[in-house]
Amino acid sequence: MSPLQQESYVDGIDDGTRTELVRNALQDRQARLISWQEEAMGGGASGSELYKVWGEATSDGSVVPWTLIVKMFTPEGEQESSTEQLAWDYWKREWSVYRAPWLRALQGGLVAPRCFGAGELGGPAAWVAMEDLSSADRRPWSPAQFVSAARHLGEFNGSSLQNPPTDPWLSRDWIQGWTERAAPMVARLSAVPDHPAVQELFTPSTVNLLLRVWEHRHEGYQLLEALPQTICHQDLFPRNGFVRVASGIEQTVAIDWAFCGWAAFGADLAPLIGASLNFFEIEWNEADELEHVCLDAYLEGLRTAGWDGDHDDVVTGYQTSMVLRFMVGAVSPILTFALDTAYDPVVEPIFGHRRHPLIAKWREVYAYNEPRMTLLLTTLGHG
Repeated sequence: MSPLQQESYVDGIDDGTRTELVRNALQDRQARLISWQEEAMGGGASGSELYKVWGEATSDGSVVPWTLIVKMFTPEGEQESSTEQLAWDYWKREWSVYRAPWLRALQGGLVAPRCFGAGELGGPAAWVAMEDLSSADRRPWSPAQFVSAARHLGEFNGSSLQNPPTDPWLSRDWIQGWTERAAPMVARLSAVPDHPAVQELFTPSTVNLLLRVWEHRHEGYQLLEALPQTICHQDLFPRNGFVRVASGIEQTVAIDWAFCGWAAFGADLAPLIGASLNFFEIEWNEADELEHVCLDAYLEGLRTAGWDGDHDDVVTGYQTSMVLRFMVGAVSPILTFALDTAYDPVVEPIFGHRRHPLIAKWREVYAYNEPRMTLLLTTLGHG
């Protein structure tokens, strides 16, 4: 039977591989698997699915518990991903990242989960098994944790210049690919600005700014492309990060590496603030101060890693990425939800709010971000 026809993707992992994964998790080459249980944890729109897997094994003469997380990838999902390696939304990018030697070699403040194994199934489908980080979930993050994550991102971005990976599957122009996906919904926004759902979601000034930035978006892409580039994670915020201390060193453990690749300095700071706003990990009236201290910490991390570039380039990379990705690019999922109540059962649990309070909060976030859109237009010469 094809794994895609089985009740669970995890069923496609054979017994020998399961034993090897448990041995890696327990760091005991002689461990013997006793039991294996699994529970689906949900998945993402890109086609990934998460499973918590646990059980018992014999190790050093004792019966001990073990646990791990298995993440499955396919090109299918609510939004299909590309099977082309060079595409911005390549479906196996995260799987490839976890298998990359340079990721396992990270030793600074930003690290990835321990990977216990990876494999491929028919279908196509692929999987990775990694450590269970639930004990390191510190949400909601304190301001100090945001600052630490920003500094760790700076260290990671700065150190990536010393010996950058050359893997062909690393993303390029990711923000452009994501933002262009918003084209159908931006067209609808332009066509029906007086629709009740649009008026509930956006102020008239927000609509005007979104459409103006969209008109000049290609200039924004060119601006980002002209800035110094480095390897970025591109999706670190509290839902994708865990906080722990290892050997006396504070670490930010980043998951969800599907967007990893080349981007402008500062782009990695954009999701720390932008995604946190859109997912309500922070309140909009706290964002200005947090943005300020995180930018300082990010620059500190860059300098610690030996970077000696232009401060203004970093600020431009951050601000441009914020607007294109979390304001214009986010129109696609947010307006799709606002216009169609069929998405309520899926979206409401993700964001922790019912439809109308959720739309009201997004309206506040977009209104708060209007000055950022105005600033980008001015930077592009359209103020």
